[in-house]
Amino acid sequence: MLYPLFAMTLLIFVIMLITVRTRFAAVKSGAMSGSYFKTMSGSEPPAAVAKTSRQFSNLFETPTLFYAAGVIYLALDLQLALTVTLAWLYVALRLVHAVIHIGYNNVMHRLMAFAASLLCVGGIWVCLLVEAG
Repeated sequence: MLYPLFAMTLLIFVIMLITVRTRFAAVKSGAMSGSYFKTMSGSEPPAAVAKTSRQFSNLFETPTLFYAAGVIYLALDLQLALTVTLAWLYVALRLVHAVIHIGYNNVMHRLMAFAASLLCVGGIWVCLLVEAG
């Protein structure tokens, strides 16, 4: 379980770097003012900035359910292969979600990746309850 947790953390850092790069590029090109970032208010940011910023924030929302289950799984020294498989599938789906979101941003595709990832994290929690209970 440690490796999927690490991979999810790595995804956060990659999205953070993309977000920072996108923000700097927008300010440098004059598409937005750097003062926007003081209060995150003002004129609407360019779409690329809004998408990457939202994706970065999104990685601190429902993934907390994944991290909590993963830490409990590790603390209890559980070994169910299904749980680890679901964890890797969750990470893969979150990567797909991120690529869709900051890429072509088809809402239906993004929703399907998001929903599938939630099913995985729900499955992880069910496995955790069954295995630890």
